[in-house]
Amino acid sequence: SSVYALRPIAVGQEISLCYLSTTDRLRSVESRRLHLQAHKMFLCCCPACSKGSDSFRLVPCPRCHEREGSGMRLPAKIANEHQAVSYASLELASQSWNCAACSSSWTSEDFLEVCGREPADELRISSSIGDYLMALEADCFFGAPDHTEWFALRKEAASLFGLRHWTSMLLDLSMLDHLSLKLQALVKEGLRQDHDNLLETPEMLAEFEGALFSLLDRMVSALGSDSDAVALLWEDLWSAASIFFAFGRFEPAQKLLHLIRPFVERCADYLLPKPDFSATGAEAILALSQQIEGCRDRKGSREPLLVILRSPYFQGISGELTWNSLLI
Repeated sequence: SSVYALRPIAVGQEISLCYLSTTDRLRSVESRRLHLQAHKMFLCCCPACSKGSDSFRLVPCPRCHEREGSGMRLPAKIANEHQAVSYASLELASQSWNCAACSSSWTSEDFLEVCGREPADELRISSSIGDYLMALEADCFFGAPDHTEWFALRKEAASLFGLRHWTSMLLDLSMLDHLSLKLQALVKEGLRQDHDNLLETPEMLAEFEGALFSLLDRMVSALGSDSDAVALLWEDLWSAASIFFAFGRFEPAQKLLHLIRPFVERCADYLLPKPDFSATGAEAILALSQQIEGCRDRKGSREPLLVILRSPYFQGISGELTWNSLLI
């Protein structure tokens, strides 16, 4: 096999490789480092773990947003972002928490205290979420062993740390995986029967769309750019786009394809032959089906996706596109 660079590398520049899965990369710097120390026996000092702020450990500023009750919980409208929220972030070099909105700053110890939290609180909720995600992964995210547990964990994480903390974001990603596989199963069932059968789950589809774009918005905000968020989630976004196409939801599908296309085409420049590659509609649908199957059993190749996006079949994506045109 070969390894290809997606951006220029200077002479003498150190080349590193990320050992973390998408799920693990969404964790806080502290959690990622502990994971790598335990499994790879080294302390990670990459730019993401040593420079700037901890992107996935944002917490609503305790000066801008007071906690409530004896448990010092966030009000529901703040925890769930039903109004504008000012977040404090942890600067990695100084280990200080800072809020840009009110210019407040705290040491790590003082910040937890003013939030009414202890280090054990984050460890407790992260351990519970870890156990839940392991159970989901063992079930391929399909059956959702305990949906009630997800809502309880999500409420707990949001009330303690807000929606832009890694614990909430991991739970939201797990729900997207679950809904994605449920909808993919309905697509496959409907394709064997009639397109009208695909329209019987509008509530699930609306939930999926809302959760997807909410998580994507928070990812872009945390990482500072669309491209960084897409690089992390492009396979999830591709699966979502294919689902929206199948259900005739072309607007969100086109938004997602617009986001992932630059990233995927950079891969395609290296992974596909240089001569123009073409695919008929039937070949594209077959490749799409293989891609979805690959996501389900985690053995799929990325090549079908690249073939589809490099083909003239998707060149007119912004033009007229109907369900019938997908079933050439």
